Amino acid sequence: MQFKIYRSSAGSGKTFTLAKEYLKLALAAPMNEVFQPNYYKQILAVTFTNDAANEMKERIMGYLSDFAKGKHYDEGMKNAILSELSSDFPQLNITEEIFFKRAKKIHEHLLHNYSDFSVSTIDSFNNRVVQSFKKDLQLPYNYEIELDTTELREEA
Repeated sequence: MQFKIYRSSAGSGKTFTLAKEYLKLALAAPMNEVFQPNYYKQILAVTFTNDAANEMKERIMGYLSDFAKGKHYDEGMKNAILSELSSDFPQLNITEEIFFKRAKKIHEHLLHNYSDFSVSTIDSFNNRVVQSFKKDLQLPYNYEIELDTTELREEA
């Protein structure tokens, strides 16, 4: 699988693109030969602010909900995902019918395991990484991250 970088300015459709990429990966479950509706646990979406992370979660869940119901869905999103699934994962041969069935399974699974749905900010992701290595980094158990820009500038 390729590493993709998207660069765009405000209002240019970043959330749409990131939601599409997230859904595409979840629907393809590319690391498994058999479709796994919990593949979303392997996907990490990272954005800048809590508002953006919440908006992305809402959009992904909204699209999945609509696709799962098979009605009132965003035709543009559905077509974009199906098109990219067929070009990025041609071996899967995902039809529209399979697309809707997978979306329904993922949606149901996410509703029951929402805490495994990982869309976070860069700060919270970095904090999780530091938490994982705090013993190796010899940080105290209850360390705190403090951002005092004045003090940092003086120290620099």
